[in-house]
Amino acid sequence: IWRGLDVPRGIGISFAERYLQPTSRSQVIIAQCSEGATSIYEWQPAGGLYARCQEIITNIQRDYPTAQLAGILFWQGERDATTAAGPYVPWADLFQHTMRGFRQWYGDNQLPVIYCQLGLDSQPVQYPNWSDVKIQQANVYLSYSAMVRTDDITDVADSVHFGAAGLAEIGRRMHTAYQGLIQ
Repeated sequence: IWRGLDVPRGIGISFAERYLQPTSRSQVIIAQCSEGATSIYEWQPAGGLYARCQEIITNIQRDYPTAQLAGILFWQGERDATTAAGPYVPWADLFQHTMRGFRQWYGDNQLPVIYCQLGLDSQPVQYPNWSDVKIQQANVYLSYSAMVRTDDITDVADSVHFGAAGLAEIGRRMHTAYQGLIQ
């Protein structure tokens, strides 16, 4: 079952397939809150994307009262690596603030968070802050979280996005990281 702002893509579907495999569950609900070309600033607790994601989750809980939020999959950073973002974006601090806000709102300070690090930068002129964002992503300090590296995945659709096989692999890696957190 899917609810959200965007059609579920490779990572969500790939993750959900693996999430269901070892269990007796018959379904998984994906609350997909992603929106392309956004900055980490737009995901802050006072921001519109944050509020829309809360609304999606609240509506799912209304329609499926026994559903539990099992974790957060997060992948963002390309926009913050562009010249439009400015010379420095405090990505790690802003990400940690967002995730702590979601955990507090949901009432679970141990809600697993799996996030992706940016992959290889194939356009350094367009994305001058790419390596800065990657370094910050590697230096996030957030309990019950895990970062998934993507810079070795070669299936790309364009200069910053992965192809279907790459997204499926990232979903598998996110599931492996998730399993490591909950065990």
